[in-house]
Amino acid sequence: MSKRARLELDTKQDEILVDWLSRLPDEILVNIISRLAVREAARTSVLSSRWKYLWTFTTCLNFSALKMLWNVKKDPATLEEERYNYINWVNDVLDSHMGLCINEFRLCFELRNSHGSFITHWIFTALAKKVQKLELNLHPVGGGFWPPLELYAFPLECLKLFRSPRTLSNIKSLRSLCLDAVNVSGEVLEFFIYSCPLLDRLRVVFSLDLLSLKVVGSSVKLKYLDICYCYFMEEVEISAPSVRSFKYYGPEIKLRMENVPQLLDISIGGGYGVRMKHAISPIMSYFHQLETLELGFVLNAVSILNLKCFRVVNNFLCFCLILLLFLRKICNSHNVSCLN
Repeated sequence: MSKRARLELDTKQDEILVDWLSRLPDEILVNIISRLAVREAARTSVLSSRWKYLWTFTTCLNFSALKMLWNVKKDPATLEEERYNYINWVNDVLDSHMGLCINEFRLCFELRNSHGSFITHWIFTALAKKVQKLELNLHPVGGGFWPPLELYAFPLECLKLFRSPRTLSNIKSLRSLCLDAVNVSGEVLEFFIYSCPLLDRLRVVFSLDLLSLKVVGSSVKLKYLDICYCYFMEEVEISAPSVRSFKYYGPEIKLRMENVPQLLDISIGGGYGVRMKHAISPIMSYFHQLETLELGFVLNAVSILNLKCFRVVNNFLCFCLILLLFLRKICNSHNVSCLN
């Protein structure tokens, strides 16, 4: 078969497939389109007149920009140009979007506080469309940190608007909130925790405004809480039956934990000067119910166990092992044999 004949055959098969798909209801077609990346979804508009606007009802707005990020990584001088292109891209898509609901809204690009008006507008747009999964990943391309004052700061004044009856009803659909390189206070996070009855996952990475956080109450539905590299963190209080997993990496904090009958997984780590005994004491009474315990500290950290990393999987025997290590350390410090 000649190359031209094969091309004509492929074209005919594509037309048959498009014709078959076009017979499906709009709801099914939108469901299929929502599984595509935003750019790919937009390209379906050229298939036929019926498909022209279907993509604008997609329920997944994942603004991942791997090509842009790769260009910046190869040539950092292109950052401002690619940042401009990214902002225009997100604005164009949101201006075109006609769906009433969004399952996922994700930003992934190096943006700063100077772009705050755009970011805040995008957040409000996503919340107005009853977003279920909201992720802001504004981490620097190179992996390092720019001056902290340039991090996007989640505006406190937004809480007044969030508390309005209309906005409050919209944000109740939120199930997952992930913030990376976003300055956000405990007050804002606690508002989402207590106002979103479906919120079961919260992850915060590199927020310099986060000093303390309380997850308290039987009405709280949060199951997974991750806090990493929040260098001014001072205190975390958890008292909620729904919590199943707690992960923390950062400076030494005052950790209070009680009434967590479903807690299964704990991961705690820190840098120099973080004392492991202060991390272990609040969680010791829950060792018997844990499936996984991870304790990660640098070699020179002052630790009652003198371990760099300790991983425990599945419960009572591991609790006995930790207890033995404690006794061994105490006995050694007093020159007493543990076997006497």
